[in-house]
Amino acid sequence: MPVITDVVCTFCGCLCDDLEVTVEDNKITKVGKACKLGRAKTMGMFLHERIEKPMIRKNGELEECSYEEAITKAAEILVAAKRPMSYGWCSTSCEAIEKALLLAEETGSLFDSTANVCHGPSAIATEEKGAPTCSLGTAKNYADLIVFWGCNPVHAHPRHQTRYSTMAKGAFTPNGKKDKKVIIVDPRSTDTAKKADLLLQLKPGTDYILVEALRAIVNGHEDVLPDEIAGCRRRL
Repeated sequence: MPVITDVVCTFCGCLCDDLEVTVEDNKITKVGKACKLGRAKTMGMFLHERIEKPMIRKNGELEECSYEEAITKAAEILVAAKRPMSYGWCSTSCEAIEKALLLAEETGSLFDSTANVCHGPSAIATEEKGAPTCSLGTAKNYADLIVFWGCNPVHAHPRHQTRYSTMAKGAFTPNGKKDKKVIIVDPRSTDTAKKADLLLQLKPGTDYILVEALRAIVNGHEDVLPDEIAGCRRRL
């Protein structure tokens, strides 16, 4: 059976490019070096959750129909709507989003994405002020202090810590975890936090306050801060 090497996993932002995929009768039968999420994605284990054929609700029940009938029905619903909203789009292609915007203009729809309750403020801040960034390779080879703020890579990006950050051995961190310190900033005590050197368990919605406090400390104004900030006690 042919084995395809150096396959890129597209599940999360790590984009691991070392997967080994075994193919038999034009079907993927085995995936090596992937995390459980990447393996499930590559093996198509989520396909059962997808609706494979167009369906229309009739008398309260979904019934299979032709694509032409489904498209016609969808158009009728859009035209009849007084204030439609097109929402989502964060997991699709730019070309699909372009067509969705054109359709929204035709139907007078509101248009929004999941970034509205997720990374929207971050994107706006980056556009207005800029943002220091680095590649995963830079993090692997240079970082000796790693801060995971409001994220849980143990579950969301399973190979991030082993391949790129916490436990990865880099050019300036040859001993891996022994050369690094990991800090978690999160309202929850996550599985990632359980393996960290320090957890700052702040109150929900107080991230901005904590960031401002850190800026004050860095700029030498620690004396003006209270003993408790965002639910975290200061260490004097």
